[in-house]
Amino acid sequence: MKKILMMLSIFFILFSSSNAQKITKEEMLLEAVGAFSGQNMYLTYLSLGNIADSYASGVYNNEFALQLTDELSEMIAMTIQKYDEMLSSKLIFGDDYNALMKFVDVYSALKEQSGGLRAMIVENKEDNIGKFERGRQKAWKQISEMLGLEN
Repeated sequence: MKKILMMLSIFFILFSSSNAQKITKEEMLLEAVGAFSGQNMYLTYLSLGNIADSYASGVYNNEFALQLTDELSEMIAMTIQKYDEMLSSKLIFGDDYNALMKFVDVYSALKEQSGGLRAMIVENKEDNIGKFERGRQKAWKQISEMLGLEN
């Protein structure tokens, strides 16, 4: 846990405006988007895993697990939509554009994971567990690389 907190701290420092250079308002906002995105990706990943574990162990019933999964899925879809709007605005370019593209990739993997979880809850088929796990592994690989965490 300490390593995760340290890596998140480093991520925030790298994207923070505390350096001696004078930065623009737009740069500061983009840095904030990057920092918040890193944290949100990580917490969304953990939340989906927590829902799956709680459902599988009987702590959450079908209805509650499905409600939480659907809420997270809606948030993921909204986040992807906002990133897409930023990308299509033609106001973002270079490294910032590339970072946003990576964010969309991560959220797409989280969307796959949440879709697999939803199907797992609704249908309870082995195939759906595999879909959930594939999305989970793909999301973790991308998140851990972006935040500098161990795979």
